[in-house]
Amino acid sequence: SVKLLGQELRLTHLHGHWQERLENHLDYLKQRVETAPTEDEFDLRRLRKAAEKLEHLMFVLQRVLTYWEELTRRQPVQQFREEYLRLLRDFGFLDWYQQPNPHTSPAEKEQEFRAFNRFIKLLDQFSWIVTNLHGNRKLSLQDFYQYLSLLVSQATYNVREWPNYGVQIMPRLEILAITPRVLIFGGMVEGDFPRPFTQDVFFHDEEREQLGLAATEDLLAQDRFMFYQLLAGSAERLVFTCPRFQKEVALVPSNFLDILGDQMEVRQRTQLPSASFLHSSRDLLQRIARHIRADIGDREVTLLRRWRHLQADDPVRITQAAFWLHRVRTNYLKRRSDSFSEYEGMIGRDPAIRQWLSERFGEGPFSVTRLETFAFCPIKFYFRYILHLEEEEEVRKGLTPLERGQLVHGILFRFYHALREAGKLDRPWEERDLLHRIAAEEFDRLPFRGLLFELEREKYFGAANHPGLLDRFLEQEQAYITRWQFYPRYFEVAFGRAGEKREQDPISRPEPCTVEHNGKQVQIIGKVDRVDMNEQGQVVLLDYKTGAGKITPAEVREGLSLQLPVYAAVISELLPREETEPTIQPVMAAIYRVAEVDTCDRVPVIFDKEADTSISLRGNAALPNSTILDEQDHPITFQGMLERALRFVIEDVEQIRRGEFRHTRFPTQDACTRYCEYRRMCRKDIRKITEFEQKA
Repeated sequence: SVKLLGQELRLTHLHGHWQERLENHLDYLKQRVETAPTEDEFDLRRLRKAAEKLEHLMFVLQRVLTYWEELTRRQPVQQFREEYLRLLRDFGFLDWYQQPNPHTSPAEKEQEFRAFNRFIKLLDQFSWIVTNLHGNRKLSLQDFYQYLSLLVSQATYNVREWPNYGVQIMPRLEILAITPRVLIFGGMVEGDFPRPFTQDVFFHDEEREQLGLAATEDLLAQDRFMFYQLLAGSAERLVFTCPRFQKEVALVPSNFLDILGDQMEVRQRTQLPSASFLHSSRDLLQRIARHIRADIGDREVTLLRRWRHLQADDPVRITQAAFWLHRVRTNYLKRRSDSFSEYEGMIGRDPAIRQWLSERFGEGPFSVTRLETFAFCPIKFYFRYILHLEEEEEVRKGLTPLERGQLVHGILFRFYHALREAGKLDRPWEERDLLHRIAAEEFDRLPFRGLLFELEREKYFGAANHPGLLDRFLEQEQAYITRWQFYPRYFEVAFGRAGEKREQDPISRPEPCTVEHNGKQVQIIGKVDRVDMNEQGQVVLLDYKTGAGKITPAEVREGLSLQLPVYAAVISELLPREETEPTIQPVMAAIYRVAEVDTCDRVPVIFDKEADTSISLRGNAALPNSTILDEQDHPITFQGMLERALRFVIEDVEQIRRGEFRHTRFPTQDACTRYCEYRRMCRKDIRKITEFEQKA
């Protein structure tokens, strides 16, 4: 909850006005819930969750700060330690490991307890060190924090390996209590083992003895004694390893190895073992899966049943065999290059899951924004919108992309709405003062303060020696409207559930649109940021972009960018027209970059160069052309691109209903490898995906 507070209010520390800022931010979040489009309940659910947590946090923080006042007083270290432990105890940090937790395995519970136990012991060392350095002097919280954070940053603890892992990693002293078959010594480097003689600059030998540490001159003798103890142990075989280089620096083997070679027979190995020697259990499963026969027949099944019958008195072995067979099967299916399995997102093969998906997504409607997510990576759609998995956000010091987008959309909607009521839509660049006033009001509504927020504000409003983003936007408006003769007419045109909010065009409607292709229909919801129109009824659809993203005609052709072409396909159904007025004809879909002063511009995505317009445009966006081709290598027209987008919508929805959530077709793109919030949990096989797509 405290971390959430830092994320939402951009706080790295609490100050005297934290409660007032928290209350203001709660009001801000509630306003965002009321005004945000409802086409994507994923973001709305996150907003509501944040508001609920922050309301509870008000009480929790008041209680924490009551304790914190005791810690901020200057006091001796023993008194600080008692107050700190009392704080941890009252908030449940000292007995948390005793609470049942079904989400952790026994090994994870032991690991967490060892880390916790190590921290408690560090507190004792911390008290002893500070007492020896400062006695009973009263120190500040900053002093205690520096000592304690230094100790914690350098602390290590042992994580015991569990049985059947093959190799167990243990401290040297614990090895004396077991009987290993093979004992492996790693890092036999001179200067590391044995440790060299160095004089301790902080503690003399008498103080080291009080700490339970060896005197500095005894380190060599201690290492030698421990080494001979291990040699005299019960291990059947001893293996010593020494790295030859550390980066470009040659390393010297430990002199203990020379002594060892003088006393007993030693076999030197100068090359690495073969690859088969180094296989782990995971590698073994993959090797079995790669070489297993695809035509498992009755004979193999009979042999397995006979083996199971013979093991009837040993249920543990039967359970283990079932586990390994399942592991082999999953690896075998993953290694198959001709298809994707239920372990790679194709979950619809389970009848119960397919039935649930059919009911969940049977009638729709579907958000076009979500379908774009599915088009690029179906399993990302599954993680985000079906499992509702969310990445925990880090504390941002500036506006988040979502907040920045909502800010710009709100400013421009209010600006053009005011111009419409004043009858001044055709020349918006003449209303600079109005735009700046509306923007200032929107910025003042944000509950953020500080240097970074002021820099963000300056980017939009500019300064004495450079114009801001708002002025640059008006310059672009004047240039395009004057040259193209297309004028702003409709703003935030919503349809479907997105048509229920306040900041939207009056022509917005609560009913979704129905798209059709080859006799199949799907209901969709969405919102068109802006529609410009000329006197002939031709329209240009604009999508505001406040980030670094871009859209190319090739992405539209591949079905990866659906919003603009789908909105262009249904725009005539959304805009009201009188019988005497010209028919609506979409001729262009473009993004409007409103992120930085230097890049503020309109970027056409698709344009109908066959239409009779005042727009002159070249490049891949002008359709048809010799670059943007269909599967038969025929140039795609503007209308053909809209029809392709509708076809992709129908196909994507059908795949969702069938439960086909395989990994992305583009596993090497930055959107997958760098910017996906699920990349750490993704188990895609890049080689398999690449080969499959090449065959397709």
